[in-house]
Amino acid sequence: MLDTLRITIQCVSRKAKRIHRGGAQVGEVFTAVPAAMAAFSAANQAAAETISAAGSADSEGMLGAVAAALGPIGASYLAAYGPAQANNLAATLLVAHVHEAIGGGTDASQAAIVSADNA
Repeated sequence: MLDTLRITIQCVSRKAKRIHRGGAQVGEVFTAVPAAMAAFSAANQAAAETISAAGSADSEGMLGAVAAALGPIGASYLAAYGPAQANNLAATLLVAHVHEAIGGGTDASQAAIVSADNA
């Protein structure tokens, strides 16, 4: 098995060539390094786990603690705080999902590259 696979990048239209200015140009070589892809995937999976743990807070428990601390005086504050906190935690879990998807996509790409390389 090769450690790297070289693929020539070809632009299919003039528009694509304009888009790729400053990046890979026609005829340049793209190098895929499966070990680096595995490390990138592992970093994203670890980020997903860490972010998911942070976003899995007990929203109701936290809201209850804030309500107990503020009492009836903070009712107007709590009316805005509760939905905002729930949206924040939902968005945090969405970010974790994105990192998980990036890791999974990288794993699939790595497997395809290694499979093509071994064929």
